[in-house]
Amino acid sequence: QPTDYSISSPQRIAQKGRITSRNRSRLEIGVTGIATKFSQRKVTLEIGVKHADDRFSSISLLHAAGSGYSEATINGEILKASCPSKYLSNFSLSGGEEHITLRGIDASSEFWGVFLSNSNNGAIVSSISNNSACYSHYNQISNVAEQMACLSPQLVIISLGTNEAFGRFSEQEITSQIHTLVSKLQ
Repeated sequence: QPTDYSISSPQRIAQKGRITSRNRSRLEIGVTGIATKFSQRKVTLEIGVKHADDRFSSISLLHAAGSGYSEATINGEILKASCPSKYLSNFSLSGGEEHITLRGIDASSEFWGVFLSNSNNGAIVSSISNNSACYSHYNQISNVAEQMACLSPQLVIISLGTNEAFGRFSEQEITSQIHTLVSKLQ
């Protein structure tokens, strides 16, 4: 668990998986490499940051297509999400927040993660990281390029390959996996 922010829910998780898990075939794993399926359809998420300098004014929920992450009650106010992509629901907040509660989210499909942002100037740096992941794992994510595009990256840095070096992959297999992922993301 990261130490600079937290995401929690009082609802029970029915299923969870990572791109490196054996049970991943039962879940639609997204661009973040993880998936959570809640046992209840209506979900509450508690999201907070540790430092006041990290206040956020926008929340983007990453999720499987067809989900109902389109409305939530945030700190007592009902907000509608803008949905620029079938994988992304954005909620704009009235001010900089350190902690919010999203209630009544229709979590009918897999939840992949949260992207917090604010109106401060500067670069936005995001990291997607999964222990033991290889190029082949990310290549198995359906529509990985479309999902990545919903984040509107201007630069994508891929830092993979160490796990392949310790695996049973030939140079040809590794080269093919690298080419496949890079081609999808271009």
